[in-house]
Amino acid sequence: MPRSQRSIRISLFYLISLFGIVLAAVFIGISTVVVVRDVSVQVEQSLVLETTRTDSKIGDYFAKVRQVVNLLSQDTGFTDPDRTPATRAELKALLERNRVGFDFMFVYFGIEADGTAINYDAPPGWDARKRPWYQTAVREGRLAITEPYVDAATGVLVTTVVRQVLGPTGRVGVMAVDCSLKDIVDLVFSKSELFASAFNLIVSADGRVLIARDQSLLGSRFPVDAWRIGQTTTRVDYQGQQRIASIIPNQETGYWVVSLLDPSEITDPAVRLILLLLGIIVLVLALFILAMNRIIARLIIRPITEISGDMKKIQSLDLDGVISHGSRTYEIALMQNALDNMKKGLRSFRKYVPSDVVNMLLARDAEASLGAEKKNLSIMFSDIADFTTLSEKYPPDELAAHLGTYFD
Repeated sequence: MPRSQRSIRISLFYLISLFGIVLAAVFIGISTVVVVRDVSVQVEQSLVLETTRTDSKIGDYFAKVRQVVNLLSQDTGFTDPDRTPATRAELKALLERNRVGFDFMFVYFGIEADGTAINYDAPPGWDARKRPWYQTAVREGRLAITEPYVDAATGVLVTTVVRQVLGPTGRVGVMAVDCSLKDIVDLVFSKSELFASAFNLIVSADGRVLIARDQSLLGSRFPVDAWRIGQTTTRVDYQGQQRIASIIPNQETGYWVVSLLDPSEITDPAVRLILLLLGIIVLVLALFILAMNRIIARLIIRPITEISGDMKKIQSLDLDGVISHGSRTYEIALMQNALDNMKKGLRSFRKYVPSDVVNMLLARDAEASLGAEKKNLSIMFSDIADFTTLSEKYPPDELAAHLGTYFD
């Protein structure tokens, strides 16, 4: 086979392979878009659910603290500014029972008159009225939650739920419950069961991070302005990294509950699914090509190969073989009928031209043409005796048979 020519099987194989690759590429492209979209939706929904759970935990925790502060603030022992030592001891016991019962860090009462506190072991020179929690309660005039600060007695980072207590003549003090940030983080910011990279923040209205498991993030700025009403998630740039953020305003604290997620939590599952789809597509494509190769071989290649072999026999005037392909392919059947008709014509031609002469021409790669050339020949003349009488005696078909026998 010349180099410029190619087997029909190879050509069809290339064509089917190209078709399969294009089809696979289109399918992979569509699948990639669908997979990434579906995974993104699932991940974002899960992130919103995680933020909602965290918001609910924070709300429940501070609702409990608020309830304790409100109940204690209404006790007449705290609203009466004229306390005896016995009364003060009873109030301290009450505060301590609440601290132990609800597992708070400190439960205490700051006194307006002298700056001391009930149920709080303050260091020397300590004045309740100068502490952030006291000033927050006075400034807000209602139950409030302070931003995190360092406790003077323990050096621990805390936030305090406070409420000023009013007596007959005005403010008599501030009721306070200290909550350790570490306890809040351990209780509320449990490790995510859904995402490896997820973490939560409590952020003030102006974007300062107030509570975080990683204390190096405390005080950092979070772009709360990236959130818009009606959004479930948004993309933010925090600490120099792109994050997916779910942001919910917490009704109990007035702060923002933020859940952050690395975008790889979306891309990695999508890539794994795409690779799985790619493997399946490659396998299906390979099986498809093999199946099509067998079908084409049975329907086209094999009949054409047999017809080609039959035509080679015709070159030597071997016209006796009969091929029955039984092909249901219309074009193959047409080729077979044309070949059979050509054989019939050549069989008729062979009756007048010796096959040896034709074979000689084929061997010389020449074709018969009118012309003349000089040759040394031996010629035999034969006269059939009484041929005229014989031709009158026999019918034409018998006479032709006798002549055939004679000439052979």
